[in-house]
Amino acid sequence: GSARELDSTYEEKVNRNYSNSIFVGNLTYDSTPEDLTEFFSQIGKVVRADIITSRGHHRGMGTVEFTNSDDVDRAIRQYDGAFFMDRKIFVRQDN
Repeated sequence: GSARELDSTYEEKVNRNYSNSIFVGNLTYDSTPEDLTEFFSQIGKVVRADIITSRGHHRGMGTVEFTNSDDVDRAIRQYDGAFFMDRKIFVRQDN
């Protein structure tokens, strides 16, 4: 089953629509993809949210993909510099 898991990760990277995605930084280490989804669902429909890890460790960063790029602009305007779980986060276009 391990080959299949590698494939799915690869496909997710390829299928991710960067123009519809934001990069979120300075996250608290106990935040989860569910927390991100809930928070950014106030902007629009969240397709997927991911926490960026390094060797299994939370790196305090994440990505959120919306259904359209308008939501990206709105998320950056509303949430860059906002407080999320008591931490001031930064939000920018994902690339």
